Amino acid sequence: MSRFNRQADLFAALPPKPGTAPVIAFTPAFTRRERIARAVADCLTRAVKAGKTRAQIAAEMSEALGGQRITKGVLDGYASLGRENNTITAERIIALALVTGDDRPIAAMLYGTGWTVVDDRYLGAIDLAEAYARRDAAREDVKYLTRRLRGGSR
Repeated sequence: MSRFNRQADLFAALPPKPGTAPVIAFTPAFTRRERIARAVADCLTRAVKAGKTRAQIAAEMSEALGGQRITKGVLDGYASLGRENNTITAERIIALALVTGDDRPIAAMLYGTGWTVVDDRYLGAIDLAEAYARRDAAREDVKYLTRRLRGGSR
């Protein structure tokens, strides 16, 4: 529609001319595999910037996995959006997180499930918040049941 909402834009549905489309800085991953591959790539990039090589990360992952052979090439495959047959396993995502100190690949794996990654040091605070929520719900139940017992609304 035009800025006055009186007439439809006749050109809105036309595709842009080749070479004139806006540059998109980031295309969001549409599948879980793509989202995880992107998170693995970002994790590896951050680790390399922090001073580790991909070969070092692979060797440390191999050790953390009890001798499973992880190579730089395997890591490159896990980080590639184009290699659909190289999907990282949950066990290896955990090893990557442990070796790099970056939990974002695990978070990417959980994305959309309603669950998240939480550092152990916050579990007590979460438990306390849940206890308060249960207490508040119980208080509401007590109020409702008391009103009902006294002949109030159901």
